[in-house]
Amino acid sequence: DHTGRKKGASKGALIRENPFFVYPSEVSLEGNSCSTVHLWCFPKTEGDVRDTLVLWVRDNPTPAEIPLVARGALPKVTVDADYLQFGRVLFGHSVSRALSLKNASPLPARWSLLNVDALQKLFKVGPDTEGTLEAFEELQLLFTFSPTQKAASLQTRVSIRITDVDGTGQAQETKTISVDADAYWIDVATDFGGKGKTIDIGNVRVGETAELPLSITNKGKFPVKFAFRVKSKVLRSILTFHGPTADLAPGEHRRMSLRCSPQREMDFCEAEEVFLDLQDAESGAVLNPALPPFPLSLHADFNYVSLFPARGINFGPTESGKTHSL
Repeated sequence: DHTGRKKGASKGALIRENPFFVYPSEVSLEGNSCSTVHLWCFPKTEGDVRDTLVLWVRDNPTPAEIPLVARGALPKVTVDADYLQFGRVLFGHSVSRALSLKNASPLPARWSLLNVDALQKLFKVGPDTEGTLEAFEELQLLFTFSPTQKAASLQTRVSIRITDVDGTGQAQETKTISVDADAYWIDVATDFGGKGKTIDIGNVRVGETAELPLSITNKGKFPVKFAFRVKSKVLRSILTFHGPTADLAPGEHRRMSLRCSPQREMDFCEAEEVFLDLQDAESGAVLNPALPPFPLSLHADFNYVSLFPARGINFGPTESGKTHSL
């Protein structure tokens, strides 16, 4: 009918020094009855806490002893990086980075991203923006950056709050992750014979070669790979691009030419047959959406001579040694 600890100190001192607390400390039991005694533990430090619960029964000289053990723990979540670097991300593309959260505590921990609304305007975060990590559980957060502007530099921070699941106010220091990303756009200008993006080769005699000057300029901040592409097999056999095809440096203006050597009669009017494929020289990211095709106009023909009249030419009587013209 009496519970206590196996120590000689007073009850008040024990409560202050020992995290175990018993209530009620005394109970009276009638015959064939039972009662409930509650036992709490409020550890003040991390690590194992041990004590003994002693049950004294009146008129029983030998007390019952129950060993007590508890482990004091705090929410403790580790983050595998303090910096997320996306680098250069081409407009129209997406790049993802993973952040690993690991609960190093034997207790579950509650985590949540701060300023979620503002954060989700910049990134797509998944699978969740808050949740619970069970003891020693690990979770990967995926941050996906999809530029909404063709040229922008992003420097921000992601804050993660860690607390206990019981709401006792036990919180870990907020984790802050720095984030750096650069959005860019491939900006290339072309000119065909002073007519901008229109390829007008004009009239070409079959069997001869016509040459059209062209220029290509990299107006962006980074090197670009480029390649002209002709869609139809017929035009691929007669059109050739001449000039250096090495990477186009930022600000570089390069002169090239387009040669056309038709071997038969043909006629094209603003046909969407010629394309320019562009990609970042460093990452290999392809421009998306691609540039529209260049309209191509071309007329290839033979030379023709017309005789009139085509037949039935009659000079009539003509004296020998004289000339008669019609």
